[in-house]
Amino acid sequence: MRWMDKFWTATHWVFDTTVHTVADTMNVCATLACSLGGAAFAVSNALSLHDVTASYYGSVHAEGNFTLGVDLASLENYRFNESYPLSYNNHVNNGTTYNLTDYVNAGTLQTASAICVASGVALKTLGASINHWQQNREERRYYARTKEMQIAKPSYKEYAYVGAEAFTGAVSNAMLSNAVTAAVLHISEKSFPSITYPPHSKQLVSGAHYNGPVISEPFKIGIDLGDSNFTIPLYFDNLNVLLKKTIDVAANATYGGGFFFKRNDVEQEPPLAATEAVSSTVAVSAYLASNFFARKAKELHSERVQGEARPYTLI
Repeated sequence: MRWMDKFWTATHWVFDTTVHTVADTMNVCATLACSLGGAAFAVSNALSLHDVTASYYGSVHAEGNFTLGVDLASLENYRFNESYPLSYNNHVNNGTTYNLTDYVNAGTLQTASAICVASGVALKTLGASINHWQQNREERRYYARTKEMQIAKPSYKEYAYVGAEAFTGAVSNAMLSNAVTAAVLHISEKSFPSITYPPHSKQLVSGAHYNGPVISEPFKIGIDLGDSNFTIPLYFDNLNVLLKKTIDVAANATYGGGFFFKRNDVEQEPPLAATEAVSSTVAVSAYLASNFFARKAKELHSERVQGEARPYTLI
């Protein structure tokens, strides 16, 4: 029946697509995990080699007046104001230096790196096996439908080659990521980016701690200190005095701060040359092994399809 054929075709398509999607997702996640794990291990080796300095600068210049208003109500509302100048200047330039290991534990980062790489290797191997199993199902169905041929299922040896190809490929990916990250960190030691606020400015300060851009902002302060009154008894009458007190200040604040990374005098252990040599050697060896296992898996596949398959008529 045609509708049954269409139903099974749609069912096969949905199942095949789902399995391939799961396998491909596992492969992508494995690649990301191996790359992240290899890079994290390189970073953990470089943590103790770098210090970070948190420094800041701030200054304020303020000028204004304290105004005292005197109102003598008893003397026909006689009033007068008296102003007294105010001035204030101050600045601070300070900072503290920390080692990166004060914030990130190298051992913890290495453990996380190992977990990422192990997870990536496992996902890569499992995803490749699932993908190969699904390709075999589709292949057997194709030969049975189009050529009336029944081909053998993959042997354990073929699955072993497929798994070994994925395993060594994941190891190569992790070690390559480690080597590249270590090289990039070494090259960029003298040009580590500084994080400052403001990022850029025409105004720069140079001091014992903070050396970088600053920003200036003017502002005004007006304070009404309220009114007060009192009475002065005189021989002929009482003198009522009303005082009004205000402060008006125009100030200019200048400030800036940031984080600065720099190389310290600690020697890297193991040395960069040894790290690069081992990582590169393992990466290349694993890559060559992956190609070898891939070739062996293809040979077994060809033998299985061409040598073991035999035509027959489906009843």
